[in-house]
Amino acid sequence: MKITGIKTRVFRIGENIFDFLYAALEANNICLHERCVLVVTSKIVSLAEGRIVKRAQGQTKGDLITAEAEMDLGPLKQSSRLTLKHGLLLPSAGIDESNSETGDFILLPKDPWDWAKKIHFELTQKLNLDFLGIVITDSRSQPLRRGISGVALAHAGFKGVVSRVGQKDLFGRPLSMTQINCIDPLAAAAVFEMGEADEARPLAWIEDLNLEFLSREQTRTFDFKNEIQIPPKDDMYANQIEMMRALAT
Repeated sequence: MKITGIKTRVFRIGENIFDFLYAALEANNICLHERCVLVVTSKIVSLAEGRIVKRAQGQTKGDLITAEAEMDLGPLKQSSRLTLKHGLLLPSAGIDESNSETGDFILLPKDPWDWAKKIHFELTQKLNLDFLGIVITDSRSQPLRRGISGVALAHAGFKGVVSRVGQKDLFGRPLSMTQINCIDPLAAAAVFEMGEADEARPLAWIEDLNLEFLSREQTRTFDFKNEIQIPPKDDMYANQIEMMRALAT
């Protein structure tokens, strides 16, 4: 596959995200075509929603974490907390201060899954496309690993999980559990190309992908969120998650 980071001007709070996308694509001479994927950083989605809390309002980051987290799993180092947000284990409920023009707190989008479908619908209608992928990304750290990497908050327009159950492994044994997560590897690769500092590439364009795309009409009704997310009670780490939550309370 081929990944191209898309350099843009600074996106500011309250702007129209669709006007911004069209201008960025035109300025970079990018013509989205059938069966490609547009990657959008969650930060510009948050800014479009006005999801900024000014420090002058007096709320601490701890207050915001409590308000934003779907589940609080306890303290981490560096005055943070491990939380569940949008189906992901994230430090601080994804609240960020980096690349904030005013130095204020930027919260994650309220519903990234809804935004992924909105962006998909707008672009496929405007550009007369039927098969287009959308991925909304964030960055996170991993336990016992230095550095951060990209992760998908939401996707639309293609199957995010591919089952290999029933197929054979290299030695002819049938696979009983293997499913392939398609969206997080795409997010990690795209965010690596987009950058984390002053690169000014909040978008990326991915071509030549081996994905199962869904049509515009299929995308309207497909439940992308429940395709990829596992409820905490059903997860293989359920006991550890419950133990951490009990300790936190």
